[in-house]
Amino acid sequence: MTYLKKELKSFKLFNTVLIATFLYIVIQSWFDTEMSFKALFDGWGYMVSYMQGNPDIEGSSFFPPNIYKEDLVVYFLAMVETVQMAVIALLLSVIMAIPLSYITSRNILELLIPGKSIYHVFTKSALYTIGTLIANIFRSVNELVWALIFVSAVGLGPMAGILALGVHTAGVLSKLLSEGNEASKPKIILADEPLSALDQKSARKIMEIFKKANKEMGVSILMNLHYLNTAKEFCDRILGIKNGQIIFNGKPEELNEDIVNEIYNNKSWI
Repeated sequence: MTYLKKELKSFKLFNTVLIATFLYIVIQSWFDTEMSFKALFDGWGYMVSYMQGNPDIEGSSFFPPNIYKEDLVVYFLAMVETVQMAVIALLLSVIMAIPLSYITSRNILELLIPGKSIYHVFTKSALYTIGTLIANIFRSVNELVWALIFVSAVGLGPMAGILALGVHTAGVLSKLLSEGNEASKPKIILADEPLSALDQKSARKIMEIFKKANKEMGVSILMNLHYLNTAKEFCDRILGIKNGQIIFNGKPEELNEDIVNEIYNNKSWI
């Protein structure tokens, strides 16, 4: 009990120091940045005058908006151009984001480059590092900065904006896709009769994929099979069930003919 009281006392002291430090930083920052609501209230009239515009200049006010036909046409064409830029930028971002998301997802790299040798490990590590660096640069640089960079190459116009939006969005989208890819790596797969209605070649291919996922990605797989030979070939453990009761639970090599006959009532189990 004494130890607990000491712990609570030290915890309260730490919180007090933390709160005091935070309040000091907030108050000092308030004065250093010259924050003043009084200045905002005193300058309210100037802000209203600015929004009303210059009475000597037609159309300089914020409200009411100009509704001249010529202006509406210009605004409409600008809106259409903006939508077109967004469509092309989105297409470019998807084209760039998909391969980036693959090389920044460790589980996808394991499937694309299987193997545990030094060469395989180094290749996967290099691709992941380079891809992550590119994606981070793409999304960390603001669209306006990208636009200025591309303007120096292609000049003023929609293309610079399209490239800027596409590159920045590609960085953000690749991050979302890679997180989705890595989150999709399950610890266990439940497969209910995955070989049903498949021919022998297709069934074997499916089992090989399951085996690869188990060995290379560490995914546990629990499946319901009616083909004992397939189960004995690919599975590490077999459970034999009859009328809701577990008759056998062990390794494939431990499953003998007597147990099989008991499960299948001496019927064909191939």
